[in-house]
Amino acid sequence: MINHAPAGCAGDFPLFNLYNRFGQFKRGLDVANARLMTTNLNEQDTIFGATQKMLDTIREAFRRYHPRAIFVTASCTSGIIGEDLESTLDEAEKELGIPVASVNCEGFRSQVWATGWDAAYNAILRKIVKPAQTKRPELINIITFIGDDFFSELLRPLGLVPNLIVPFTKVEQLERLSEAGATTQMCSTLGTFLASGLERDFGVPEIKSPPPYGLAATDRWLRDLAHVTGREDLVEEFIAAERRAIQSDLEDLRKQFAGIKALDQRTDIAL
Repeated sequence: MINHAPAGCAGDFPLFNLYNRFGQFKRGLDVANARLMTTNLNEQDTIFGATQKMLDTIREAFRRYHPRAIFVTASCTSGIIGEDLESTLDEAEKELGIPVASVNCEGFRSQVWATGWDAAYNAILRKIVKPAQTKRPELINIITFIGDDFFSELLRPLGLVPNLIVPFTKVEQLERLSEAGATTQMCSTLGTFLASGLERDFGVPEIKSPPPYGLAATDRWLRDLAHVTGREDLVEEFIAAERRAIQSDLEDLRKQFAGIKALDQRTDIAL
């Protein structure tokens, strides 16, 4: 990933890299540094432009790492001076023979911070995902973050296999997102763009029910997933078994919290 920006915009690279390594460790993956670079724009670049510097940085990234894809993120500076990312990246793509995708995530682009996620997913949809050569109806794309894999134990009894995306995902894995039987997400705010894009462009159904947090939401999520993948005959038995397994713990928790109320400060309504 190349940040087309002044060096100060790369101030969070060390923190992001630590976050990245921690997530790999939690997933049991090989721990490795993220491959992050900056074009290091200066005052002269803001006056005369930095298209050549961006192209040189892309070439250097390719020389150092030989990646399967390169993502170039815009910044407030490159956006304000009107840098032509698309034509430059098209030129680099033809030269290097790999996808070189722009991520138009200038800080002033919208009033919603989640726009940055949408921009990243848009780049993946445009440049990385390929039409399915074969379909894997048992494979479920799950748009998630760096945390542990909580989904295998939910999907395995239904004969389904989780495909955790996008952190720690190889390019080959992203190319084949279109093969999945469905897509769901841990956060509808951050994952809907990719899920709906896979449905619109590649025919992969999006599970539109809320994420599986809490008993009722988890039951609804499982039933919707089973309906889309044709596992209705398995899901009710699985839900009943899971309810039985937690019954004693749930009763104990209800005793501990009896008489305690939570307050939603946004509305001042006792829940």
